Amino acid sequence: MKALITGIAGFAGVHLARHLRARGYRLCGIVQDFALSAATAQALEGVPLYRCEITDATRLAAIVQKTRPDEIYHLAAISSVPFAREHPGITFDVNIEGTRNLLHAAAALRRVRFLFVSTVQVYALPAGGKLLTEKTLLAPANAYAASKAVGEMLVRRAVQESGLRAVIVRPTNMLGPGQASKFAIGNFTRQVAEMVLRSREPVLRTGDLTRQRDFLDVRDGVRAMHLALRKGLPGETYNICSGRARSLREAVDILRRLSGMKISVRTDPAQLRTNDPARIAGSAAKLRRRTGWRPEVPFARSLADALADAVQELSGTSQN
Repeated sequence: MKALITGIAGFAGVHLARHLRARGYRLCGIVQDFALSAATAQALEGVPLYRCEITDATRLAAIVQKTRPDEIYHLAAISSVPFAREHPGITFDVNIEGTRNLLHAAAALRRVRFLFVSTVQVYALPAGGKLLTEKTLLAPANAYAASKAVGEMLVRRAVQESGLRAVIVRPTNMLGPGQASKFAIGNFTRQVAEMVLRSREPVLRTGDLTRQRDFLDVRDGVRAMHLALRKGLPGETYNICSGRARSLREAVDILRRLSGMKISVRTDPAQLRTNDPARIAGSAAKLRRRTGWRPEVPFARSLADALADAVQELSGTSQN
């Protein structure tokens, strides 16, 4: 089985590559550039990589025709909400036109399976703390979420018009080893790793820690993506969630305990977001019924593995 992963050098992309390789897949991937971190380069060693902006329809189509994958996992996207807010035009170009380009290229292949990775942020937040389900009303509240909602529409149209065997997944907030510091948990983890290595004072700078999110380990997330593609129905949408909301405060408390240090916490105004939902949590019951998937990695272990990975990465950097 051969799979093409767009965004293979990203956080989820690297973990998906590991997951598929362990199951005997032959992989190829699309990257924005070849300037990969040492850890990413090691994880993707031996995987043919193609440099391409997914907004370049001609080049993208040529890569798909050359590689002729059995499965396409479309992870490449602008996923930072603050960046999308500041640069909506670029976000729409990449997340909408890039998706359109890839769908067109995929439709030219016979029998290919296609996975589109969307987000739970496309939903309106239900009252009373109810879990988000696939039947929850869509009401994207930012440019990133809006671009993903339009991408979903393009996927459904491709299923109807060309018979593409495409499935949509809406993951919640993922965490784990290798997460970038532009995301809250990745930021906190890197700060604590620097404290462990004595390169930063033991003061953790954070945004609003009362916010609650449905955090899921990235390794559980990519396993769900694979199962959704293999067992999901074309044109259907599946949430990938843990089903439980946890506060950022809980994550910070666990990281502080893991460090073995006395760490104080200070609010950094630069990390505060306006119009940020207080609570997001979803249900993956539909995915579980279809595939049998369940989360397996405990929250504390995700944070422990992420911290250990960050310490190892920073130690290696400091030794070079």
